[in-house]
Amino acid sequence: MKKFTKVLAMAVIAVVTVVLLTACGSDDHELVGTWRWDDNPAFTYVFNNDGTGTRGGSPDVPVTNIEWRVSGNVLYIECPNAIFGVHSEEWYWTIEGRTLTLVSRQAVNLSFTYTRR
Repeated sequence: MKKFTKVLAMAVIAVVTVVLLTACGSDDHELVGTWRWDDNPAFTYVFNNDGTGTRGGSPDVPVTNIEWRVSGNVLYIECPNAIFGVHSEEWYWTIEGRTLTLVSRQAVNLSFTYTRR
């Protein structure tokens, strides 16, 4: 009986993990879409409904692929970095009208605003 309980518990954990990992984004999430940086409109974030996207586009920052997910008012972004592997970021996010504000959870006094395209 103990073996069955262990197997059942492991199966439940596996199912919950798969559901949580595949629920990165959704069609109705406010972030889905294209956002232009107010300080440099060539730089954009594109948040796809499947939890993937891109960012960049200015002469200094080429477009790179990202993966994103949201938990409450925190946006988690992972992007490749040629030197360090995967780079992870955490941002508080708010949307008011057509304006997205990102405030870093990792760096003091770092925030950016974007406008929905």
